[in-house]
Amino acid sequence: MIELWNSLSSLQQIFCCFALPATLVLIIQTVLLLMGLGGDGDTDFDGDFDGDDAGFTDAPDISGIRLFTVRGFVSFFTVAGWLGVALPYSGINDVVTVAISIIGGFIALFLTALAFKAMLKLQDSGNIDPANAIGKTASVYIRVPAARSGSGKVMVTVQERLTEFAAVTDGETDLLPQQAVTVTGVLGNDTLIVSDIAE
Repeated sequence: MIELWNSLSSLQQIFCCFALPATLVLIIQTVLLLMGLGGDGDTDFDGDFDGDDAGFTDAPDISGIRLFTVRGFVSFFTVAGWLGVALPYSGINDVVTVAISIIGGFIALFLTALAFKAMLKLQDSGNIDPANAIGKTASVYIRVPAARSGSGKVMVTVQERLTEFAAVTDGETDLLPQQAVTVTGVLGNDTLIVSDIAE
């Protein structure tokens, strides 16, 4: 191993110092992702954890693609590092090696951003659509005040998942916990309109 290290040029050793830790982090990220432990978030510039867009909140956004994320930087240093190690073996001079490595790193960063944008779209497509609850029987979880004087909560199975929704009713009596109700419509994006199942 030491002989291999000593056989590298100074430039290759510098690139290797970027490539090895970045590759290790990339492998760990991939394993955690496959195990379902990696989440879909990334760390923001301000130190907050953002699980919605897999990127930095204030990061440059090109058509909805967040470029400068933790995963993006890991991809950049992994690809740029290994290109910097490999290219000199082809007889390419140092200046061209550095240029190609940086370009390759940015391509990897961009492709990573594209890949995660596509994955988030697939994830979003599986979100619960409240409209699919219309016509279903729900159970009141938190009292739903009469005549839309306030909102309560109901539990209903939508898209094979038991889901909690805010709910209102046009009925003249309150709907009490554990009461069976029918979903008759959707108010806004996430509030169900319900009525007593006996009505």
